[in-house]
Amino acid sequence: TRREAALARVREVVTEAFPQGTRLEVFGSYATGMYLPTSDIDCVVLGSGAGTQADGVRALGKALSRRGIARKMELILKARVPIAKFVEAQSGIQMDVSFDVANGPQAAQFVCR
Repeated sequence: TRREAALARVREVVTEAFPQGTRLEVFGSYATGMYLPTSDIDCVVLGSGAGTQADGVRALGKALSRRGIARKMELILKARVPIAKFVEAQSGIQMDVSFDVANGPQAAQFVCR
């Protein structure tokens, strides 16, 4: 699907930009299957070793920009949970990516049970 292809492109950037063992997990409405056609995709990068969450968001922003994967990018660094908000260029799907916050995927697994 279009969403899976968008995730694969972002996942490829994450695996290139961060050390081996880093992974991109999906949570929220897409992970639970309860999303609308206009819903964004919420993701978290786990195991990045990026120092702070804001450092990870900054590094991801640079990597996505270099590869031309993201449009309308906004790096929200001063929030309690910093995130990169962007539109995946090829699909037009809005994505929000946070760093090293494991409770999002855990909540999605709970909802799916």
